[in-house]
Amino acid sequence: AATNSITTGSDRYSSVGAPGAPTGVAATAIDGGVSVTWTQPADIGTAPVVAADIRTRTSASPKGVWSDPQTPATNPGTSPAVITGLTAGTAYDVQIRVRNANGASTWVDAGTVTPT
Repeated sequence: AATNSITTGSDRYSSVGAPGAPTGVAATAIDGGVSVTWTQPADIGTAPVVAADIRTRTSASPKGVWSDPQTPATNPGTSPAVITGLTAGTAYDVQIRVRNANGASTWVDAGTVTPT
Protein backbone atom coordinates (compact mmCIF):
# COMPACT_ATOMS: atom_id res chain seq x y z
CA ALA A 1 0.00 0.00 0.00
CA ALA A 2 1.21 3.49 -0.73
CA THR A 3 2.10 5.76 2.13
CA ASN A 4 2.13 9.51 1.70
CA SER A 5 4.71 11.30 3.83
CA ILE A 6 5.97 14.80 4.37
CA THR A 7 8.95 16.13 6.28
CA THR A 8 8.59 19.32 8.31
CA GLY A 9 11.81 20.35 10.00
CA SER A 10 13.02 17.34 11.93
CA ASP A 11 9.56 15.73 12.16
CA ARG A 12 8.57 12.94 9.80
CA TYR A 13 4.84 12.42 9.25
CA SER A 14 2.94 9.91 7.15
CA SER A 15 -0.63 8.99 6.42
CA VAL A 16 -0.33 6.15 8.94
CA GLY A 17 -1.58 7.27 12.38
CA ALA A 18 0.63 5.33 14.81
CA PRO A 19 4.42 5.60 14.77
CA GLY A 20 6.75 2.90 13.51
CA ALA A 21 8.77 0.89 16.02
CA PRO A 22 11.75 2.50 17.74
CA THR A 23 15.21 1.43 16.57
CA GLY A 24 18.63 1.13 18.20
CA VAL A 25 17.00 -0.28 21.33
CA ALA A 26 19.15 -1.40 24.28
CA ALA A 27 18.35 -2.00 27.95
CA THR A 28 20.75 -1.39 30.84
CA ALA A 29 20.18 -2.42 34.46
CA ILE A 30 20.19 0.38 37.02
CA ASP A 31 19.60 0.45 40.77
CA GLY A 32 16.12 -1.07 41.13
CA GLY A 33 15.13 -0.56 37.53
CA VAL A 34 16.02 -0.37 33.86
CA SER A 35 17.15 2.33 31.45
CA VAL A 36 16.23 1.78 27.80
CA THR A 37 17.91 3.80 25.06
CA TRP A 38 16.13 4.11 21.72
CA THR A 39 16.04 6.12 18.53
CA GLN A 40 12.96 7.74 17.00
CA PRO A 41 11.40 5.58 14.28
CA ALA A 42 11.93 6.67 10.68
CA ASP A 43 8.14 7.03 10.33
CA ILE A 44 6.57 8.74 13.34
CA GLY A 45 3.04 8.53 11.95
CA THR A 46 0.73 11.53 11.79
CA ALA A 47 1.92 13.21 15.01
CA PRO A 48 5.13 13.53 17.04
CA VAL A 49 6.13 10.76 19.45
CA VAL A 50 4.99 11.83 22.92
CA ALA A 51 5.89 8.82 25.08
CA ALA A 52 7.77 5.57 25.33
CA ASP A 53 6.25 2.68 27.28
CA ILE A 54 8.28 -0.09 28.90
CA ARG A 55 7.02 -3.48 29.99
CA THR A 56 8.88 -6.24 31.81
CA ARG A 57 8.50 -9.86 32.81
CA THR A 58 10.67 -12.17 34.86
CA SER A 59 12.91 -14.12 32.53
CA ALA A 60 13.36 -17.24 34.66
CA SER A 61 11.67 -20.40 33.40
CA PRO A 62 8.70 -20.38 33.29
CA LYS A 63 8.66 -16.80 32.07
CA GLY A 64 6.37 -14.40 33.86
CA VAL A 65 3.44 -12.48 32.42
CA TRP A 66 4.24 -9.11 30.82
CA SER A 67 3.65 -6.22 33.23
CA ASP A 68 1.26 -3.39 32.44
CA PRO A 69 3.11 -0.79 30.34
CA GLN A 70 4.91 1.87 32.38
CA THR A 71 5.59 5.34 31.02
CA PRO A 72 8.57 7.16 32.53
CA ALA A 73 7.49 10.09 34.69
CA THR A 74 10.35 12.30 33.49
CA ASN A 75 10.76 13.18 29.79
CA PRO A 76 8.40 10.40 28.64
CA GLY A 77 8.98 10.93 24.90
CA THR A 78 12.77 11.03 24.95
CA SER A 79 15.60 8.53 25.24
CA PRO A 80 16.57 7.04 27.57
CA ALA A 81 13.32 5.76 29.07
CA VAL A 82 13.82 4.88 32.75
CA ILE A 83 11.56 2.96 35.12
CA THR A 84 12.19 1.82 38.68
CA GLY A 85 10.44 -0.47 41.13
CA LEU A 86 12.03 -3.72 39.91
CA THR A 87 13.49 -6.27 42.32
CA ALA A 88 17.28 -6.28 42.63
CA GLY A 89 18.86 -9.59 41.62
CA THR A 90 15.87 -10.69 39.50
CA ALA A 91 16.37 -11.03 35.74
CA TYR A 92 13.77 -9.28 33.56
CA ASP A 93 13.00 -9.38 29.84
CA VAL A 94 12.35 -5.82 28.67
CA GLN A 95 10.33 -4.42 25.76
CA ILE A 96 9.62 -0.88 24.62
CA ARG A 97 7.14 0.83 22.29
CA VAL A 98 6.54 4.48 21.39
CA ARG A 99 3.25 6.35 21.17
CA ASN A 100 1.81 9.42 19.56
CA ALA A 101 -1.67 10.93 19.76
CA ASN A 102 -2.96 8.36 17.24
CA GLY A 103 -1.66 5.07 18.60
CA ALA A 104 1.32 2.97 19.57
CA SER A 105 4.06 1.12 17.72
CA THR A 106 4.67 -2.58 18.03
CA TRP A 107 6.70 -3.80 21.02
CA VAL A 108 10.45 -4.15 20.48
CA ASP A 109 12.73 -6.43 22.54
CA ALA A 110 15.31 -4.42 24.48
CA GLY A 111 17.12 -7.34 26.09
CA THR A 112 17.32 -8.97 29.51
CA VAL A 113 18.60 -7.10 32.56
CA THR A 114 19.17 -7.83 36.25
CA PRO A 115 18.73 -4.68 38.34
CA THR A 116 21.14 -4.07 41.21
